[in-house]
Amino acid sequence: MAKLAAVLGLGAVGSTIAAKLIGNGWEVCSADTRENPEREFDFIEGSSRKHYAIPALADPKKADILIITLKAFATGKAVRPLRNRFRPSMPVMLLENGMGQDAAVMDVFRVNPFYLGVTALGAVKDGNTVTLNADGKAVYGPRSVNAGGIGKIKDLPESVFCFEENPVPAVLRKLAANTVINPLTAVLDEKNGIILEKAELVRRLTDEISRVLAPLGLGETPDSLYEAVMGIAERTRENSSSMREDVRHGRPTENDFILGFVIKTAERFGMDVPELKRLEAEFLRKAGNAA
Repeated sequence: MAKLAAVLGLGAVGSTIAAKLIGNGWEVCSADTRENPEREFDFIEGSSRKHYAIPALADPKKADILIITLKAFATGKAVRPLRNRFRPSMPVMLLENGMGQDAAVMDVFRVNPFYLGVTALGAVKDGNTVTLNADGKAVYGPRSVNAGGIGKIKDLPESVFCFEENPVPAVLRKLAANTVINPLTAVLDEKNGIILEKAELVRRLTDEISRVLAPLGLGETPDSLYEAVMGIAERTRENSSSMREDVRHGRPTENDFILGFVIKTAERFGMDVPELKRLEAEFLRKAGNAA
């Protein structure tokens, strides 16, 4: 019998994960508790275009995993109605940008094995069409003690998911890159390639970020982090960051969980981060004017 994944958040990333799971023999349902939770979308990968219809999750007790792929600011409110609806032994996986929202998820799913992860997917959603521009696996690992005892989640396709005993360095690397690329491209209103033209500013930002995130387990030097960010900017130069798109369309942004999280962490450690604070001030002005 096919495994069943409940997905909460069928945006660009969630829809891509859903399409990949279905392609590997899984069933996928929408865990959204709002009215009309069913979702339909076309998924474009290279020359392939497929249509998917994701039904609502009829019986949460039958789900083999819950995968959460929301915007960070929406996570806490969205997961609260799911309390006590799933089996206590069912794994919960958080695959989102930013940090800090995991506490709200763990508060709801206090006894479930909880996994944290990030994706390397470059996907864009336009209406009901999701286009995959850059493929990559989701890296995940245990965040709760009971998840650590379980280890790798059984039957997850290894073509889509990559297990690591400690997912924190991968999550922090993604956070570090997003802390530079997302707000800076939003401020400049340019695609990711503009980062390549701002080398000196990027180096100053990555110097501060590497210092702040090192105590959390980042494991990158200022030089290696700088090279990593520039590499991502090169590979995604034609992409438009999610925060840029949010600002352009007057939507809420994930700043509090990305740049804002890093700045608050710096303040907690008593670290001075003038470049990051300057960038946030510029970003907030831009976002405020757009709104």
